[in-house]
Amino acid sequence: MAEQADDLAAQKKKLDEDIAAHRAMLQGQLPAAIRASLESALAGLQQQHNEINAQTISATHVVAGTQINNPVFNIHEAPKPAPAEDLEAKYLKGLRKRLTRLPLGDSDDDAQGVTLENVYIALDTRTEVELTDEEKAAYKQAHPNDNAPNQRILSALEAVSVYSRVVLLGDPGSGKSSFVNQLAARLAVARLCVKENKPVEPLPSGLRSDWLPVVMTLRDLAPRLAEIPTSLNIVEEHTALVDAVWAQWRADLVHDKAEAFASGLEAALEQGNVLLCFDGLDEVPEATRVRVRKAVQALLRDYGKAARVLITCRTRSYQDELFPAHTRFVRQEVAPFDENKIRAFVQQWYSARLPEAEAVPKAEELANAALEPSLRELAENPMLLTTMALLHQRQLGLPKERAKLYNDAVGVLMERWQKKGIAVPPKLDQILKDNRILREMLRTIAHAAHSAQAQNSEADLSRGELLTLLEQPQFLGAQDNLPSDFLDYIDQRAGLLIGLGGEGNDAKPKTYKFPHRTFQEYLTGCYLVSGWQHDIAKRYRECAAGGDYWTLAVLLGAEELIHVKDVPEQALQLAYDLCPFTRTPHTPAEWRCLLWSGQIAVLLGRERIQRDDSPDGGQAYLDRLLPRLVTLLTDPTPLLPAQERAEAGRALARLGDPRREVLDIDAIFDTLCPIPAGDFWMGSDVSDPESYEDERPLHRQR
Repeated sequence: MAEQADDLAAQKKKLDEDIAAHRAMLQGQLPAAIRASLESALAGLQQQHNEINAQTISATHVVAGTQINNPVFNIHEAPKPAPAEDLEAKYLKGLRKRLTRLPLGDSDDDAQGVTLENVYIALDTRTEVELTDEEKAAYKQAHPNDNAPNQRILSALEAVSVYSRVVLLGDPGSGKSSFVNQLAARLAVARLCVKENKPVEPLPSGLRSDWLPVVMTLRDLAPRLAEIPTSLNIVEEHTALVDAVWAQWRADLVHDKAEAFASGLEAALEQGNVLLCFDGLDEVPEATRVRVRKAVQALLRDYGKAARVLITCRTRSYQDELFPAHTRFVRQEVAPFDENKIRAFVQQWYSARLPEAEAVPKAEELANAALEPSLRELAENPMLLTTMALLHQRQLGLPKERAKLYNDAVGVLMERWQKKGIAVPPKLDQILKDNRILREMLRTIAHAAHSAQAQNSEADLSRGELLTLLEQPQFLGAQDNLPSDFLDYIDQRAGLLIGLGGEGNDAKPKTYKFPHRTFQEYLTGCYLVSGWQHDIAKRYRECAAGGDYWTLAVLLGAEELIHVKDVPEQALQLAYDLCPFTRTPHTPAEWRCLLWSGQIAVLLGRERIQRDDSPDGGQAYLDRLLPRLVTLLTDPTPLLPAQERAEAGRALARLGDPRREVLDIDAIFDTLCPIPAGDFWMGSDVSDPESYEDERPLHRQR
């Protein structure tokens, strides 16, 4: 029996070496066929490994009821390899758990089982569609005294069910990521029900319960794409792009503890019954966004049967040429919450947490406050409405300004770090009670994360990077292990930093992120305007060179000066510095500074500016700002991308456009020519070399 055990141990050692070698080869960039072959071989080796583990049971001696193990290896019954459907079920359950966690949830929510599914409100788009005859008949039946409308709003869910390729755009916090997460989680549940022969919740027409949801955060993919050499030929680039996507998918599967499902994912892709979601194109550095498009197109050339592909992006960060019409992607924009959605959200927020008798009055109180004119615009944004609900739940007043709202929410989330219940060293306990130091650390961490992503890296900071930052003398210092204790503590407490990665009870998170990007941007803005000894305008000019990625952060910084710190004179000086008297903008960064100056002027208001009688300020500032904004808006040479130039126009509208003669409506109508209704020519002829295939043929349209 001992000889048999020794022989099994030798076989096991050789298999361990072969398995390690195959896994090492799979870490590199490989053609799909070679990768598939290696994975198949690895599966065979793993199967042999499991069989040898099972055989070791027979090599175990049982003496007088005592089990004696061969000292070469541990003796235990090896788990049988899971069938393919069990691997998929594990993947789907893990995906659903990850996607349905509330971004601002806390331990109480976890204990009560409150998830995104409990509070999610369906999003609408800004697209209007014609009512079908059936819809008109249903409307007339419900409203017999009213005429049926001709159009209705297309929901975001309908957009994905109707169009096979969708780019979903929206403002920060408009619910794009929540929509992706809820849709993918819903399909995960549906596919699980199909596999387990359970009833399936009806899905909208066009969506199928057997689709496999696959979700990727593009911020995580960006560094892999950035590493691809620019010298590759078309074939090599195609392979490298697809391999980069696969490498990220495998990393995501490892994170979800479903790495064994990689072959199942590829099989689903080849069959085509998948929903591919790529979330957060705006979080990819501008220089890498074109590579994202190329990666998606390369992937679809290999797996063109994918049932649906969904990409999300902030509106201001999206350029039409990224996914033009000939790529079959349809652009849809998320609409803000209306009154019904605001009321539905707050009702579900409290219904998930309180008994009905308490939930109803609480929800009514919050809804009425959120719908007041001073808060209505903020409440139309799902993220800000969630922030309001968080504050209201803590019985705090709801501020009317965006920066104040975030400031108060940061305070509430910091309180979670200060709750008792987890033993901490006395020095760390002192730090946790010091709001000033905590806020300064958070501002610095946010700025470091934001800067990292702007420089073609991941926004999530590694544990090592955070430890280095926290070891600075003005924070925790390098002694007494305080930085490490601090990170260990916040990993056990929900709050403004979330640890990611790491396995097992004693494993440390590998990276850390903020619960929502807008909190990172708010705290980054606070960093930019912190410290009287710093040149704030210089910081803003440095940000302007980094592109539109910094816009929300710098504007939130200005709002922090005006509404939280209550030093509007500093914001006014910042606006002056970004639009200097002596220098007309020339570079894109200088034009972006001018735009920010105008947007800060809007925050301050024209009257407040005109009350300033400093030589280069007040009216003199407006006299140089407004014509430059006109130039930015109207110059035939694109000085900035279209979205930013449009914002220059909005700033002009608020500050007073000097071209008032353009607003003579009668003069405008005098120049118009009436065109009667009738047939018209539409499309392009094949002789047009710049036309796309979906524009053809040239035809008469009625």
